[in-house]
Amino acid sequence: MKEKQTDRRRLSDAELLQMKRWNTPTIYNGWEQITRHDHADKHGFLVVPPEDEARLLEAARFMDDNECRTMIAAARASAGKSTADILAEFDAAAAQFGDNTVGRFGHQGE
Repeated sequence: MKEKQTDRRRLSDAELLQMKRWNTPTIYNGWEQITRHDHADKHGFLVVPPEDEARLLEAARFMDDNECRTMIAAARASAGKSTADILAEFDAAAAQFGDNTVGRFGHQGE
């Protein structure tokens, strides 16, 4: 009996989105299963492993709060400032955002 060949090509974003639309449980390259916690858009796709699902909401809330306290706060305070001052404050806010992320998760991320 001949074993069926598996298609090992990279799936396009459109194909991944179609799988998501139809909620099709699919094995991607033999190891990732598209589940209820996935995301696909023009930038690519993300699959959250089942063992990480419990911490996903907490992590998302932290990152949202982190952005509000740093980047968004800097943007809201930019009115009337010079371009140089705005850019310097954005750089400082981005550095603080990164420091907060490392402090919480132990690494920078992407």
